[in-house]
Amino acid sequence: MNRPRSVRTYVIGLIAVLLLPSIAFSGFLVIRSAEHEQTLMRNTVRDRTRATATAIDNEINAWRSRLFIVAGGISQESADLSAFQARAAESFPGMTVVLSHPNGREVLNTEVPFGESLPDNTDVEAVQTVVLTERPYVADLITDPVTHRPAATLSIPVMRRDDLVYVLSLNLLPVLPGILAELDLPPGWIAAVIDRTGTTIARNHDADRYIGQPGRPQFVTEVRRSRDGWFPGVSREGVPLYNAFDHIQLGQWAILIGIPRDILFSPIHQSTSGLILEGCVSLALAILLASGIGRRIAAPLTRLVPVAEAVGNGKPAALDLSRLTEANAIAQSLFDASQRLRQSAAERESALTALRQSEQKYRATAEVLAGVNQERAALLLRTIAAQEDERSRIARELHDGLAQYLTALRLEIDSLAQSCAGSDHQVRTLDGLKSLTGELGRAVNRMAWELRPVPLDELGLAPAVVHYLEEWAERSGVDVDIEVRLGDRHLPAAVEATLFRVLQEATTNVAKHAAASRVGVIMEAMGEDVRLIVEDDGAGFTSASSRPAEPAKAHLGLVGMRERLALVGGCLEVESAPGAGTTLFVRIPLQIAE
Repeated sequence: MNRPRSVRTYVIGLIAVLLLPSIAFSGFLVIRSAEHEQTLMRNTVRDRTRATATAIDNEINAWRSRLFIVAGGISQESADLSAFQARAAESFPGMTVVLSHPNGREVLNTEVPFGESLPDNTDVEAVQTVVLTERPYVADLITDPVTHRPAATLSIPVMRRDDLVYVLSLNLLPVLPGILAELDLPPGWIAAVIDRTGTTIARNHDADRYIGQPGRPQFVTEVRRSRDGWFPGVSREGVPLYNAFDHIQLGQWAILIGIPRDILFSPIHQSTSGLILEGCVSLALAILLASGIGRRIAAPLTRLVPVAEAVGNGKPAALDLSRLTEANAIAQSLFDASQRLRQSAAERESALTALRQSEQKYRATAEVLAGVNQERAALLLRTIAAQEDERSRIARELHDGLAQYLTALRLEIDSLAQSCAGSDHQVRTLDGLKSLTGELGRAVNRMAWELRPVPLDELGLAPAVVHYLEEWAERSGVDVDIEVRLGDRHLPAAVEATLFRVLQEATTNVAKHAAASRVGVIMEAMGEDVRLIVEDDGAGFTSASSRPAEPAKAHLGLVGMRERLALVGGCLEVESAPGAGTTLFVRIPLQIAE
């Protein structure tokens, strides 16, 4: 759907969109007309079926009347049955007349000379029905025991002084083909008469083949369902049909007339074929017309392609006008754009020259700043190294010099105490000096350790951290949870010093500002990073401003931490909230630090 298409394609589509509704409406009218014609044909078939049923009813009534007239000849006790047989054969030529006793035994049969032996009437149901009801009865199809041919009889009672003495039957089967023939159905139409059981008793095509055959279950079910109707089916020859049926009043036989489906739907097929042909011709003409119009529209637009390419390449574009207004507008726009682009190109070239000159100046300045930044970083590193060296020197001086003097002073005080053993006042004075000298010695040792912990140089970072935190916990009265997981990793000296000093600054801030009761410290080496986490449960501060209760001092402490960490490529993150404590996250990438 997103593929580009030509103007000709869109014009063809436009005309097709305009034409298709007209074709669809015409098709609707044609199909409606064909459906109307089909409805008329269906109604015609159903009317002819009703007319045929009525004709058969009338024919049966006529034969019934003639039977009653003939039966009057044997209503008397002195009737001559031989003469009655001759008169019956004359009155119903080509039709079988049978006279039976109420018990079903045949008395005479026009197919057999009078006096010869006759079998019992095989249509026992018809005889018994007439005997019980004393009314005429039209029977279903049977096989005549004398002629061995199919028979469908009309039976009437023969009365003598209100007593039924005989049952007179007439085979109606020979007259049914004539009635069907009078329908004058078109070729391919099929008419049939079936009895109550669904057996075929008459048919206009292949009667000898199908008379006496049971009807198809679908036909029998549809016929028994209602008085009349219309339903699809397939004939015995395998031809798809639409069947109309109606029932005969007297015998409840059914007359069916089937019209082949091809004939019924031929109006729709013809109309649809004509509509398709007309639509194809119309679309072909429309496509030809649209193709010509599209070519006339596309040609001026195609001529604009070289103009657009010239504009895109920055070359001068000529003003090429055509007979298409829209194309002329585009050509004028391209020409104006070409002029503006050439002007803009000149301005842009001038600006690029100035930009190149500025870029050279900025590059030189950036190189100077980079050098200054490198020198600053190197200076800071040397400064920190010098600080650490100075701390170590001062720590050694305190430990080796001042501490020895204090030790000698204490020994001298002990000597004086022995010589002044007789004076209590002097002994107490010397004991006070001795105690003060001890405290001064411990303070000097602590100052020397804080300036440069001996375990940091001799044992490494982990023992120095543990030792420092244990002493700090003892001095500050704060519980400390320590977890150091450095494994066998050997960290660079700068990283170890930075981590230790950051930890010192962090614990100093906790002691001064947090009022915490518990501090947790985690130091671990993970992959290519070493991480330090210091968490307390103290007062906290607003982390958005990163300023605790004493902004100036704490802020300088955080700044100092960040500057020290930046020298080894590390970073510091602070999480804190008033009343919820503070957590410091320190990360130093070892590759950068090395």
